[in-house]
Amino acid sequence: IYAGYENGAYAASAKVKSCISTVLDTPGFVGPDDWAICQIDKPLGKSFGFFNVQVSDPIPTDTVYFAGYHGDLPEALTEQTCHVMSNRGLTKEHDCSTTSGSSGSPIFQCDDLGCSIIAINDAQRVPLGREAESKKEGWMGFRVDSYDVHSANIAVDARSFYPTYIQLRSKEVNP
Repeated sequence: IYAGYENGAYAASAKVKSCISTVLDTPGFVGPDDWAICQIDKPLGKSFGFFNVQVSDPIPTDTVYFAGYHGDLPEALTEQTCHVMSNRGLTKEHDCSTTSGSSGSPIFQCDDLGCSIIAINDAQRVPLGREAESKKEGWMGFRVDSYDVHSANIAVDARSFYPTYIQLRSKEVNP
C-alpha cells in the first residue's frame, strides 16, 4: 500500500497483514459482496488521514467524486466528478469514467464536514451490440454520453461493508 503515490514516487508505504472479504477466492465475481477490507502493518492513517465510510443514497443531481488508478494511466491518480444514477439495493449505478484497473476505487460524497466513501467501483455493463468491441479493446468501463441502464458502471454500496468497517474501527479504538 502506498500513501501519496504519484508517478512512481510515494510518501510512505505499508504491507497488507490480512484481509476480510467474502469473495477473495471467487475470480470474476461482481456484485454487492465484491469488496475487501485489509489491515496494514503501519498506521498510515495517523500521518496521512483516512476517509470515513458513510451510508448514503445520492440522487442523480448530486455530485459525487471518483478517484483511482486506471489501467491506462497506472502512474497517475485520476480524479473526477460524476453522479450516482440509481441506488439498487446493495449496488449503485454511476456514470463515472472507468477503465480496466479502476475496480476497487472509492466513490465519495462530500459535505461541509468532509468527504466519505459511499461506494466502491466494481464493474460495468457493456452497451448492447458492443460486446465484441469491448473484449477486443479490453474495456472495463467508460463514460457514457447519457445514462442508460444497459451501460451503467456498477459500484458496491457502502451498506455491504459498513458493518465490518464499524466492527474493525471499534477494535482499533478499543483493542
